[in-house]
Amino acid sequence: MIPTLLFLFLLAPSLYAQAGWILEDSTWGQPFQRWEATSFIASPCDPQFDRIRDLMLDSLVRFTGVNRLRVEVRSGSENPVDHYAEWRAAGCPGGSDPAYLRWRQNRYVTVNDNDDSTINEGGFHFTELDATIENVVIPLRTRLEAKGEDLHVNLCYVAFTGQNGGGTYIHDRPREYAEFVLAVHQHLKKKWNIVPDSWEAVLEPDLVPQWTAQKLGAALNATAITLRNNGFEPRFVAPSTTNMSNAIPWTKQIVAFPDAKAALKEMSYHRYSGTGIDVAVAIRKYADTLGIGTSMLEWWFDNATPDVLRTDLLTAGNTSWQEATISGHFDLIRNGDSVRITRKKNAILNGILSRYVKPGAMRIADDDGIIMRNSDGSVVGYQSPIGMDVLDEGWPTGSCESIVVDSNFLEHRYQFIRTYKDSLGLKGLPHLKGGRAVVIIIRPNTVSVDEHQPPTLKNIVVSPMPVKNNISITVPHEWDGLPMRMRIVDMQGRVVMSVSEGYVSVGTSGPLSIPIDLSNGLYAVECVVGGESARTVVVVER
Repeated sequence: MIPTLLFLFLLAPSLYAQAGWILEDSTWGQPFQRWEATSFIASPCDPQFDRIRDLMLDSLVRFTGVNRLRVEVRSGSENPVDHYAEWRAAGCPGGSDPAYLRWRQNRYVTVNDNDDSTINEGGFHFTELDATIENVVIPLRTRLEAKGEDLHVNLCYVAFTGQNGGGTYIHDRPREYAEFVLAVHQHLKKKWNIVPDSWEAVLEPDLVPQWTAQKLGAALNATAITLRNNGFEPRFVAPSTTNMSNAIPWTKQIVAFPDAKAALKEMSYHRYSGTGIDVAVAIRKYADTLGIGTSMLEWWFDNATPDVLRTDLLTAGNTSWQEATISGHFDLIRNGDSVRITRKKNAILNGILSRYVKPGAMRIADDDGIIMRNSDGSVVGYQSPIGMDVLDEGWPTGSCESIVVDSNFLEHRYQFIRTYKDSLGLKGLPHLKGGRAVVIIIRPNTVSVDEHQPPTLKNIVVSPMPVKNNISITVPHEWDGLPMRMRIVDMQGRVVMSVSEGYVSVGTSGPLSIPIDLSNGLYAVECVVGGESARTVVVVER
């Protein structure tokens, strides 16, 4: 009978755990790196631009984890005519206005600066790029630095040549593309002392008739060599195809070129077509063979929901992820000359996760939500919708914070302590009920040692068996002379006996002998010394 009871006692926790949210501590994949947004905020000629920008950036930094910015540079920057400046001077019109049509038809037209490999600065106009740096990049970077964080600048090359009203396009030639990329890097370094953290090769190249995967590989190969020869370390993001299914075949052509392969750090895709779980799985598996991360960098217009985020993070193994442009996180409300913003639903639901998952975070295996461990040891758990309102085994002890988004998309913050006792059974969190999303942040090692579930397990020997009136405990020799806490717990998880701050003297006075007065039954004996613990099962039979 006793062996049967012992088997059931040891088996019971795993059976009982099925009722709650389990953390299976098994990390996998590349470390997560960045939460991206595209730099667009409003028309640069909007009279309220500065006010809109400040409202949006303040909210973005406070309520999301965005720490990477896609900054676009158009192919038409290589042109002796500054078409962007002309459009700005006309008041940034749209529709059928002739000034807008001239701008639209020329912004991707390239006119070679010269016929050799040197850069003629007069053949480039980076007015639009400079405006983005001054009005968006620097203000966002300043806000992030104020909270101890940094901004990753991802320069993205854009060439939707289908808009060209005639004119030429030369950047599908490897040498010309490499020269353009170098010109951008040198301009940013010289004018702003900014070096891009990454270069996104071509935005949606599968929509640009001049580009093929083979051409892109050759262009990136030439660019990697050119950048290194001029003191810049290439870090490429590609292929950023609009069709998710095109990501793998395009990447295979790129990595066929050795210097392009060495510089490719992220396999990127968009989600406008060709999506599916099987595609996400294949992308992760192929990126793993290359030893690089993956990233979903565009599915705008309120499509990047928590379900999409979960698939991209856990199935496609994303190391960076974009929800929207900066403006795409908000609804803008105008009332005369005044403006205000409200956060969109996805920005609220995704934001409670992104603001707590930091660069370097590792994924933890989970079937019920998203669980990440930051490099500082904090554990972040996320569900949307909320399917589990009970924490079960595996979650660390420590100070905890949870943010719940209710049915009206309002955030509610709760704080609590997860103790060692909590870790022995199910811990209900009633404040989660009825919510649309929740994030739980647990910061280990923030409560006293006595309340912790120590991370390191040791072996102890208890005798005699069965136990009667006295229990003899032999502990590891390395615990000799250290203060130990011992307790006995019954099958219901109740502490029935506790001994604190006794001093172990292994090897001199023999095993630790403790009198007990317990009813017959099955018990767990637990010993804690510093950050180490040991546990075994005993039978009391008097």
